[in-house]
Amino acid sequence: MLDHYHLHCVVTGGGLSLDGKSWVSLSPEWQFPVKALSIVFRAKFRDGLMNLFEKGQLQFPISESGLSDPIRFTRWLRGICRRKWVVYTKRPFAGPQAVLAYLCRYTHRVAITNSRFEALNLEGGTVTFRYKDYATKARSDR
Repeated sequence: MLDHYHLHCVVTGGGLSLDGKSWVSLSPEWQFPVKALSIVFRAKFRDGLMNLFEKGQLQFPISESGLSDPIRFTRWLRGICRRKWVVYTKRPFAGPQAVLAYLCRYTHRVAITNSRFEALNLEGGTVTFRYKDYATKARSDR
């Protein structure tokens, strides 16, 4: 299975007034251009990672322990920022209930549902389950 790191954000269509007593809505036509948003998000994310690295607040897995070296980390960060980052936006939700329903699909689902399990071998200590291999055009595999 391929790694597919992604982030979900819910952005409000407005905010509190400066005095904090009322809500100021954005125009319904307002939308940040997706290409610009991709560039800005990538830069902000990069700067945030660099800031955390400089403060010693990043932890790396044993397999990537070499990233604790400043030169190697900077080279790695530059490499991932050369690629285009994809930002996907969608229309506003139809109220708070729809927001909760959307978020719950991601925060309250299990990684592997029971229906995907095929076999359990207690002696061998293995589990067999079905998955889609997206590298081979979503062919089902075990």
